[in-house]
Amino acid sequence: MENIFSGYGLAQLLALAPPTTGRFFLVADNNNANIGALNQLFIPDTLGLSRRYSTLQAALDACTASYVDTIFVAPGHAETISSATALLFNKAGVRIVGLGDGSLRPTITFDTATTTTIPVSAANMSIENFIFTANFADIVAVFTLAAAANFKVKKCLVKATATDMNFKYVFDTNTTDNAADGLEFTDSSWIEPDAATISLCKVDATQASWVVSRNYISIATQSTGGGVFVIATGKILTNLRCENNRGRLIGGDLSGAGVVFTTDGSTNTGVFSENHFQHTDTVSEIFGTASSGFSFFENRLSGVAGATGYVLPAVDS
Repeated sequence: MENIFSGYGLAQLLALAPPTTGRFFLVADNNNANIGALNQLFIPDTLGLSRRYSTLQAALDACTASYVDTIFVAPGHAETISSATALLFNKAGVRIVGLGDGSLRPTITFDTATTTTIPVSAANMSIENFIFTANFADIVAVFTLAAAANFKVKKCLVKATATDMNFKYVFDTNTTDNAADGLEFTDSSWIEPDAATISLCKVDATQASWVVSRNYISIATQSTGGGVFVIATGKILTNLRCENNRGRLIGGDLSGAGVVFTTDGSTNTGVFSENHFQHTDTVSEIFGTASSGFSFFENRLSGVAGATGYVLPAVDS
C-alpha cells in the first residue's frame, strides 16, 4: 500500500487494479511519447526506488513472488523476444496489464527460432490486453506451461506478423500432470491463417479446471483435427469449461477426427457449451472424439460456407 500513500502510482492507474497489498510497476522505454508525464506519475517510492522499467523482464525481476504485484505496460510499448529465455514468467502472483486500445496495446513479437516462447513457471500469474505476434515460421507456442497453476490470459490478440509467420499453438503444457491446472484464456482472439497451425492448446499432461471462454479463434487446422484442444494419448482434461467461443477452424477433410478436440480418453469431464465454428470437414463433421466423457449443450458447427450451423453433437431425443 506504500505506493498509494507516497504519491506513487496515483489514482489514474489505481482504478485499473483490483485491491492489493502489492506494489505497482510501470514498463515504458525512454522513447515513449509520454515519458515526461510518466516519470512524474511514477516518482520514486518511499525507499527512493524508481519503479519504471524499460523492459517487461526488468519489471518482473523487480517484483517479489506472491506479493501480488501489478505491472502496467504503457500504450504502444513493443518488445521482441528471440529465444525461450528472453522473457520469463517466473514470479508467482504477478499481474501484467497492458494499457491502450487496438493497435496501441503493448506488443510482444516472437522471432529468430521455432523454440522462441514465453515459459510460465510460477503460479497465479496473469497477463491482459496485449498483442502477441509471430515473426518467424512455425513457432511452437506462445506460452510453454511448466509449474503454471492458475495462469490467466485475458483480452489479448494472437496473430501472424505476415504470411508464413505463425504459431502452431498458443499453449503447450509439459508432461507433468496438473502442473497447469486452472488455466484461463478469455475474451481474446487468435487469428492464424498459416497451414502449419495446429491447435489452441497442446495438452501433454492431465490438467484440471481450465476455462476457455468468449474467444474468437480463426485458424487453419490440420487434418488431424482438434482446433481447440489436442489431448495427448493417455491424458485427460477434467472440469473443463469451454463456452461461448466463435470462429473458423479451416482444415479440409479431417477423416473422422474431431473438429474442436481430439482425445483417446473416456474419463474427461467438463462442458462444451454455446461454441459456434465454421469448418471445412464435410465428410465426417464430428465435434470431438466420441465417448470422451465431456458434456455438450447447444454447440453449432457448419461445414458449408454461408449456411447457419446446426447442433453438434446431436440433440438428445
